[in-house]
Amino acid sequence: MSSFVSRLINGTTYIYESTAFRNAEGKPDNHKTSIGKIDRETGKICLNQKYLNYLSSKKINIMEQIVLLEKKFEIPIEKSILRDTFHVNDKLQYDHNILYKVETEPVESSNIQFQQENYEEFEKNMQECVSINFGSSYLLEQLSKQIGLYQIVKEVFYPHANAILSIIFYLVSKGEPVYYCEDWIADNLENISPYKLNYLDISILLQNISEEKKSSFFKKWIDLRDEQEYLALDIASISSFSEFIGDVEYGKNKENDLLPQTNLCLFFGKTSGVPIYFTQYSGSINDVVTLKSTIEQLHFLNNRNCKIVMDKSFYSTENINFLLENFEGYPFLIAAPLRNKYIHLFETLASDISHDKYRILCERKMVLGKRVRYKWNDNNYLYMYFYFNQKTFSEKKDDLYQYLLLIRDEIIHDIDVYKKQKDKQKYFLIKRKKNFDSTGEYIVQLNHFVIAEMLNTTGKMILIGNDKDLSIETALEICRSKDIVEKGFLRFQSSLDLKRIRMHSSKSMCNKDFICFLAQILMSYLDTKMSSTGLYHKMPLHKLIKKFQSCKLKKIAGKRVLNPLSKFQKDTLNSFGIDCPDKNYELLK
Repeated sequence: MSSFVSRLINGTTYIYESTAFRNAEGKPDNHKTSIGKIDRETGKICLNQKYLNYLSSKKINIMEQIVLLEKKFEIPIEKSILRDTFHVNDKLQYDHNILYKVETEPVESSNIQFQQENYEEFEKNMQECVSINFGSSYLLEQLSKQIGLYQIVKEVFYPHANAILSIIFYLVSKGEPVYYCEDWIADNLENISPYKLNYLDISILLQNISEEKKSSFFKKWIDLRDEQEYLALDIASISSFSEFIGDVEYGKNKENDLLPQTNLCLFFGKTSGVPIYFTQYSGSINDVVTLKSTIEQLHFLNNRNCKIVMDKSFYSTENINFLLENFEGYPFLIAAPLRNKYIHLFETLASDISHDKYRILCERKMVLGKRVRYKWNDNNYLYMYFYFNQKTFSEKKDDLYQYLLLIRDEIIHDIDVYKKQKDKQKYFLIKRKKNFDSTGEYIVQLNHFVIAEMLNTTGKMILIGNDKDLSIETALEICRSKDIVEKGFLRFQSSLDLKRIRMHSSKSMCNKDFICFLAQILMSYLDTKMSSTGLYHKMPLHKLIKKFQSCKLKKIAGKRVLNPLSKFQKDTLNSFGIDCPDKNYELLK
């Protein structure tokens, strides 16, 4: 099995035919044969004479190889060498637009001219007949314009804007590794000049995105969004096997991957679920340490006050003091860890939380909640929000007792069960009987004190904030919506090629993550649209995009023909506030 690959050597791109095989040990291997190079001046592929002679000797369809090469690299073949090769003294035959050498008598020069004319006519017809999956690309482009992403990318990243937008649309549509996007772009987009986006183009692109341009994008994007809602702060870890990326180090992560990683710190709009800003940290840095620099970066990009909600991984007394001293105007809400100090505060400040007057509703579920003004230090007062879910507590308590009672019955009849259950031994008190009977040799009782300690934090939650106008109900709603955003990001993280880094330099890694962040913006906005219109009750996101791929645009001899839209496609565009496309609409213009 063979394929065509290219390699950049000293500024010149060489083309190889790679043939896969298994070596003597039965392991996969490959053999590469040089077949030509890309001319720097003309930009065309120049095949070498040795490869053309090889095709002739093996009677391989030359035209078929030319079509495969041009489709693979999206670059035309230099025709002059072909004409020089097939001169009058060669023994040629023309059959069904395919040129190949055969052992026959010499042909007349007029036949040679006929072959060249038919080759050029064939090439011209191939270029004039184009069909693309117009519908899905049109949908994503219009959504990116609605949210303002398209306009900012076009403004900031010229002349690479079309290439970046093409990769964004590919990631949202397919979610496969970035380096596989060449074929998808050829089937879905018309104009991606100056890039054709093979893997060499993508490598060059990832090296050409500067920090200045990324900062300019974030500045414009934050100003455009101007979020008045709370921003949810979250950390995501991405693993890598690369030994050449400085930020990739061992650290803790939610997936418990025992791999080196880098950390992405992201801000999401609480209500919209749309990403606002992200920055990267070394994989060995804990969440709690990243808060100061992340808040400072966001403040430099946007001087207006932001509202921030964080989970307990960002909690520390030092971080809260930092926010109070340096960003007094930033309303924040953070979950407190249920350690001894806060369990004691729960028992003292919210001892009467079981009273009926503290009952509240959150997402149609009954919980108990109490808001208390608390003196944090000599200069500041904060508000503590205590929550207790009685139903969760009762269910967890019943489940735990049921499980432990079953184990107790087994221990009574077989003490070896107790010896094997080392992690459960603390829940039991065992005494040996002086005179054991049919009920067993041991007296086994539950250690109710340990069980009570175990259940002491069950169904409880504490939030700490500085917003005096934030009610007990609204604080819980904000916290719950933050969890929804986090779960949504974990879902999208898998579908946007973010679980593993396939890069070998820090700059390429950072810029690839940046493009994935842009794709996350578009995907989150599409997710919001599907949720608000009820489309998720009918199909998942990837199936919606697939539904739009049936709307094709064909170019025949310079004329554009657009397939008619289905009723579903028209209704979906209308519900999203998008006009139906016209055949003259050009993508990425």
